Amino acid sequence: MKKLFFIFSVAALVFCAAFESAAAPRRRNYRRARRAAPAATPTAAASAPKPPPPILAAGRWSPEVLGAIDAFIREKGIGSAAYDAKSPPAAVIVLSDCGLEHDLGEAVLRKMVERADFKFDDEFWRIFPIIHGRIPVRAAYENFFPLPVSVWREQGSYRQYRKGFLKAYRDMCARQGRKECRMWLSRLLRGFTREELASLAKTLIKEEIGGAFGPELVEARPGDKDPVAIRTGLRVVPEMGDLVQKLSAHGFEVWLLGDEPREFAAAVSEEFGLPGERTMGAQVDFSSQTLKATGDVLDPFPFRGGKASTVSSALGRPPVFVIGAAAADIELLAFGAGLRVVLDRGDEALGRIARDRGWILQPAFAP
Repeated sequence: MKKLFFIFSVAALVFCAAFESAAAPRRRNYRRARRAAPAATPTAAASAPKPPPPILAAGRWSPEVLGAIDAFIREKGIGSAAYDAKSPPAAVIVLSDCGLEHDLGEAVLRKMVERADFKFDDEFWRIFPIIHGRIPVRAAYENFFPLPVSVWREQGSYRQYRKGFLKAYRDMCARQGRKECRMWLSRLLRGFTREELASLAKTLIKEEIGGAFGPELVEARPGDKDPVAIRTGLRVVPEMGDLVQKLSAHGFEVWLLGDEPREFAAAVSEEFGLPGERTMGAQVDFSSQTLKATGDVLDPFPFRGGKASTVSSALGRPPVFVIGAAAADIELLAFGAGLRVVLDRGDEALGRIARDRGWILQPAFAP
């Protein structure tokens, strides 16, 4: 019996060894096949089309907004099926606190006040409301102005004039609204010819572009407990400067829009690489006899619905691309169809409107 058990055991071992020997090559071949499969992947990847390079510099754009603008430029720009060279797609970019860091109108006002550059005659002072300090500001001005410019800053009357003038603007904005105080900026230019105004604006904006950038407290006296806070300097937002250049290169007709006098916008346009003719703003009325600003402002004034009217008058058609940053830009953003981008500064009401209308929100670019 033991002998038979031994014989069966040996036979079983021989059978198992033969089975494993036959099966082993198949397992090795399977492993080789699995390892070889990925070799086909590079060929497939090489045959896939490469995505086109991005048009805009990434900068601080959110990826979603960057992708949307790139796609829109390809869809509407030169080389696209929709492009018409006789009626190129128009793009409008709001200037103050959008295309520019800081406010263009306030920057020029600050410089003109600082240099006492207005035409200070009786008609000018009648434009300055009594309720906003006309009498003390005029008295302070008449005290320091006859002195040499080199000693103005040492005079208490100069500091009182400067603070009082800037405070009048701030108070008017706060009490009567942005439209009224921005119209006042235009009215204050009474007495300038168009050429004088254009030259002065260019000089002052160059100083602001190249000057100090940041906050300043304007005091009537040392230790003033109620100074007027202002912002100094102007800078082109780098992403906006790049955007203007890329839009122009792809056949878009790019325009800059402000609610300050158009001469101010024209003076800053070269910082974007655009001609002054590609700007829109408030239209100061000039006398046909004297050729000087009358102190009146023509319609439409570029505020709220007036922005859309101003753009319509200049372009003769709605823009396909608009970038704005404030509630005062809503009517402009709603004018026509196309890509609309809103710089989001935390205005919840504006954010809701933007989302409801399918406009794109881009986090505002911090200075």
